[in-house]
Amino acid sequence: MKKIAKNKADAFWYYNQDIARVQFPNGTKLYAESRGEIAVAFEENGIYYKGDQAVKEAESLNFTDKKLAKLGQHDLWRNNNWFVVVKVDINGNTISDDLAIGHDYDEIIELLVETAKEVYDEMYV
Repeated sequence: MKKIAKNKADAFWYYNQDIARVQFPNGTKLYAESRGEIAVAFEENGIYYKGDQAVKEAESLNFTDKKLAKLGQHDLWRNNNWFVVVKVDINGNTISDDLAIGHDYDEIIELLVETAKEVYDEMYV
């Protein structure tokens, strides 16, 4: 999945999605995906939105990563999500969970590449 926008790198924008994948010759795969629940209000004493509804509301309010960060100053986050790198076998069974954890798009892509190099070395070198 491509990065949505330069100012939308936070895991929030990629709720419940696979971001990128690396596949090895033996069928093993590494996925960068978002995990965790979202619950956030966009104003004090406001309604708390969850999951996809939170993302849609933020988009309708023209939020960016900067505006999301300001919500924390007012303690409006109940839950927020993050990115992980997961290793699965050829049948899709999880081998390793949370090999790397990141909070923005660029960071998790970098961690996926680093993890892929490590896994490749373990399997083939």
